Amino acid sequence: MDKAKILKFLEFLPFICFAAVAFKLLDLYTGTIFVMVSSVLFVAVAKALGEPVTKLQLGTSVALIFFSTLTLLFRDEMFIKLKTTVFNLIIATIFALSHVLGKKTVMERLIGNRIKAPTQMLRNLNGAAVFYFIGIASLNLLATYYLNTEDWAKFRVFGILFINTICFGGGFYYLKDYLKEFLDQMEKK
Repeated sequence: MDKAKILKFLEFLPFICFAAVAFKLLDLYTGTIFVMVSSVLFVAVAKALGEPVTKLQLGTSVALIFFSTLTLLFRDEMFIKLKTTVFNLIIATIFALSHVLGKKTVMERLIGNRIKAPTQMLRNLNGAAVFYFIGIASLNLLATYYLNTEDWAKFRVFGILFINTICFGGGFYYLKDYLKEFLDQMEKK
């Protein structure tokens, strides 16, 4: 197995661990411990393999560890439940501010050099991402306060995964005319 596949698996390991432990053991605290360990493992393995860790990956790991620590320290599941809301609002703010600060939006920086779409399309997609992150934050907040822990965990794993699939699919469809060249380049690697 090559390094890229190992890292991709490890990047999703916190999600997999949380889903497996939270549903099989129905214990949010044990799931939280697994999330912390797998998040640290991802960063450690990436560094050991000499691979760069992106700011988003590092930010996600730091947020997971921070909110997980608070959850375990205070034995209050509200911290881990609110991590999704807080993190998505921070990301939404960064994406929104990139429209007025700097020369390029976050989306232009993330994919602009790989997908040769017009700048306005990438700026539009960046704006849509702001609404997406605010939507995820809002839905998670509602789920946190109106669902029991087991149902919240199901929403967190399956509901958000479904929403992500729809939104990312919409983004790919929006850029469909510009993806062929990108996919051809990826195929050559």
